[in-house]
Amino acid sequence: EMKDERMKELESKQEQVMTLQSTITNKSSQVEELQSMLEIERDQMKQLKVQMKEFKKIEELRISSSHDSEVIKYHRDAAVQFSYMIPVTDHLDGVHVAGETLFLIQGDKPQSLNWEEYGFKLHFPQGTISPSDTCEVVVKALVGGKFQFPKGTELVSAVYAISFAKEFLQPVKLDIQHCVSLENEQQIKYLSFVKASLKQAILPYKFEKIDGGLFSTESFYGSITRPQFCLIGIVLYLFTL
Repeated sequence: EMKDERMKELESKQEQVMTLQSTITNKSSQVEELQSMLEIERDQMKQLKVQMKEFKKIEELRISSSHDSEVIKYHRDAAVQFSYMIPVTDHLDGVHVAGETLFLIQGDKPQSLNWEEYGFKLHFPQGTISPSDTCEVVVKALVGGKFQFPKGTELVSAVYAISFAKEFLQPVKLDIQHCVSLENEQQIKYLSFVKASLKQAILPYKFEKIDGGLFSTESFYGSITRPQFCLIGIVLYLFTL
């Protein structure tokens, strides 16, 4: 009997050892999988940083070759558009204005501003303002300036200064073009919209992260719906959010 009990005890301990060995093997496999995922993420970040540097070079070339005047498009109706060659006047301190557009919206119908030249779109739903009202919207594309972005980020779009003549009754959808080629869904978490106030007594303009916003692997545009705008752009986080 004592031998039988001893054998059972040994068998029980052997089973416990085997269970522990299996657990260790599984844990080791999980660690290897996590290390592999980390390496993939590091490679993705390297690719994003290279794309960001290429974007900066393109922007620097565009600034250096810019003319003293820009085309400002003034939209009075969805079917009527006038273009004027006038000097760009920068009413913002410490920034470089690459382009400017003025858009007139009417409250009795939905309208859109598609400023493809500077990678910018605005969508106004019906009822944005009172049906009997009209409102001027001024947008400036900024490609340089005294900006301060959240720590650990780099700008990957132009910065847009947006001002309205009236308060909006409902949010407006905004689309901004960025330079990051998103190859998979995991990379989306590195992009974020940021905003800054135009009414700052002391420069630089300090940007902060905006919650929300949609990005896609199928588009170089990010979109966000906002009740109001000021200075806005898109940044790339150099670490996982």
